[in-house]
Amino acid sequence: MRDCWHETVTIYGYGLRCLVLLLVLVTAGYGGASARQMAVVEHEIHLRLDPDSGQIRVRDRIRLPEEWSGELRFALHPGLHPSVEESDARLKRLSGPDGGAGPEEFLLDAGGRGSVTLRYAGAVGYPRFPGDVGPISRDGVQLGPASYWYPRFGDELVRFRMQVEMPEGWYSMSQGERQLREDEGDGVTEVWAEPQPQQGVHIAAGPFHRYMDDSGPVPAIALLREPDQDLADLYLRLTGEYIERYSRLIGDYPYPKFAVVENYWESGLGFPSYTLLGSRVLRLPFIPHTSYPHEILHSWWGNGVYVDMREGNWSEGLTTYLADHLMAELRGEAESFRRSALQRLTEARRAGELYPLRDFRGRSREDGNGSRAVGYDHATMLFHTLRLRLGDEAFVDGLKRFYGEHVHTRAGFADIRGALEAESGENLAAVFRQSLTRASPPKLQVSGVESERRDDGGYLLRATLEQTYGAEPFDLRVPVAVKLARTDEAWESTVPLVEESMELELELPEQPLALYVDPRFDVIRELHHLEAPPVLGGMSTPGRITVVLPADAAAEQLTAYADLVQSLAGGRDVVVHFDSELDALPSSGPVWILGWDNRFRDLLAGALQDHAVELDDEGAMLDGHELARDTHGVMLAARHPDNAGQTLAWLAQDDGDVLAGMVRRLRHYRGRSYVVFEAGTGEAIAADAWDVLHSPLWLPVKQQDGSRPSPGQPSLPPRPPLGD
Repeated sequence: MRDCWHETVTIYGYGLRCLVLLLVLVTAGYGGASARQMAVVEHEIHLRLDPDSGQIRVRDRIRLPEEWSGELRFALHPGLHPSVEESDARLKRLSGPDGGAGPEEFLLDAGGRGSVTLRYAGAVGYPRFPGDVGPISRDGVQLGPASYWYPRFGDELVRFRMQVEMPEGWYSMSQGERQLREDEGDGVTEVWAEPQPQQGVHIAAGPFHRYMDDSGPVPAIALLREPDQDLADLYLRLTGEYIERYSRLIGDYPYPKFAVVENYWESGLGFPSYTLLGSRVLRLPFIPHTSYPHEILHSWWGNGVYVDMREGNWSEGLTTYLADHLMAELRGEAESFRRSALQRLTEARRAGELYPLRDFRGRSREDGNGSRAVGYDHATMLFHTLRLRLGDEAFVDGLKRFYGEHVHTRAGFADIRGALEAESGENLAAVFRQSLTRASPPKLQVSGVESERRDDGGYLLRATLEQTYGAEPFDLRVPVAVKLARTDEAWESTVPLVEESMELELELPEQPLALYVDPRFDVIRELHHLEAPPVLGGMSTPGRITVVLPADAAAEQLTAYADLVQSLAGGRDVVVHFDSELDALPSSGPVWILGWDNRFRDLLAGALQDHAVELDDEGAMLDGHELARDTHGVMLAARHPDNAGQTLAWLAQDDGDVLAGMVRRLRHYRGRSYVVFEAGTGEAIAADAWDVLHSPLWLPVKQQDGSRPSPGQPSLPPRPPLGD
């Protein structure tokens, strides 16, 4: 999800631990990737949920693929103790979980049968298998393939029919279509069936209030833990709108319904035909319009066309581009979206967290911000690059071809490339190769901008355009724009840059005033620090953090600040100073300045004078809004006056509880330069990024009188949103 959503994990098949295990299982004899890549196992499951004991009871009749023969290995949760019904079938336990984690391994001899029936029961507990499983309790149940609650033979796909028995007043949600619901007085039975091959079997269940709207392209369902008609109506309406939009853009929606399910712990999980959102996440005002379409779109990418992980995970990037980026386009914020993506990519490169896109498997907290920058931001920019190279029509037609050829099968980057090339006739080998195999993007530089008048009355603009790269130059298409005299509309073009440098020559109809290189942030590249505003996410860069406290703070404020320091540090080294102990702020590493009465407050205000920020003892003037100290809290970021590449941040609120709430929400606003909180409610009421006022890629053109006027910000018309 965006902001808050980004800190949760979207799981549509296998978690990272599960993927590692699968590789082990395949090499150990669980099928073999090439021979059983598309093998489909059919399950007839009778599942009984017992939330009071935290256990499940299962009878699973398994129909095996015809090409499978002999002894078969499968994996199952170690708490489930399976037995086989058929007298001529044999089951042998091979090994327990390694180090107390992971599933048990079993050897099954089906006795030449094409099907076999297993019975098992027990607890499937959290946190042994984190990710898509939670504790089975009166609050609810969530089971998925990463918990190994049903037998898994390796990398097979599955079809299933599942009968679920659960307590009175409960509802369940799974893939496919609900074929039956029976209320039996002391319990409920529901039957789900999914005839299309799936990556695994998921089920959520709990004491829900059910809402449905069947007026859209497919039935929309909301399962909420408390009655809330207004909330349900919002999600049901948007479900239909998003599914209709993406069906037109990509192809028919691949499932018979979509549901939003309120989880019993905070999450943002996407599954085939439903999403599982925590109570707080579900009610965040931006989620229905920014993150919810992302989860619905996963029904096409990741849960419709499955990811062949051998080539890396393309799904998150393509989903982000067609959901989050497209929503930004519709709001007129696409350039800012791409700039933020490149800024995160740049921060991760400087932190040494980048790796090639082909190595991305899923979001991980273990690599800092690297997985987010690679799998979401880099991949998003790759698809944007492809769109610009091919044009909207060929790009969309290529995605439609890719979807139509691979729905409910596994596919990789090579299949995407093949579909796009088939529709466009373009050779995209270099574009894919450099993103998939190279970790760090290039940097752009421009210099030597001069112009001369031509004999025909036009002008010739010359400049040197360069790229800084690693082992070899990147194959780039670089957009350029020129501000012209006597016209408000900039002149635009795109130039190929395939060598280290090129001499740029542009024939123009009017006198040029300024040259802008990549003004819309279309190129996958590392940003110069002046191209992006200082943002609160810059405070998470590696290295020691300095926290500066006001020496004159009251005792209760210092207590609150002490608690905040550890939250701000995030486990890293932190140095704490009173403002009276310093003559100047450190010129390296993130620096937090805390408190209205901090004597470095004015230095920070001075660094933001171009943005009309005023700070004093009574409050702040920010973006034209007058904020009183006793009714508002403020977080804002600025550049260090002596080191433009270093971020400073100020956090001010006199109430300790409000301060703590502001810090807890910090991760939702990594891409913002400032956030304003209302002290009474603790809620954010304004957040934005500073405008970029200067850039090394915006250069003035020398005029006849020798002057070089400031180029100012480029004024460019927005591109039409994709699909519109």
